[in-house]
Amino acid sequence: MIEMVSDPQKWLEATEVLVEKRGTENYEQDAGILADMQEALAKTKNSQIAREHAAHLTRKHPTLTRLKGSLKKYGVLD
Repeated sequence: MIEMVSDPQKWLEATEVLVEKRGTENYEQDAGILADMQEALAKTKNSQIAREHAAHLTRKHPTLTRLKGSLKKYGVLD
């Protein structure tokens, strides 16, 4: 989690790669990364970055309902 605070962009790029690979397991892993990031950045100026990225992913991939479901399940998307 310390790495997430020091270099969140690296982790955001990793989530993009996972989504591009498709598959429920990748979506679950993606949502887990964003949930960990949300927790790690909770008390920083970048506290909303995980939620914003989750919203970005769902806008970019509107037909991926399993991705959206995973993000909601992990609490990074309303």
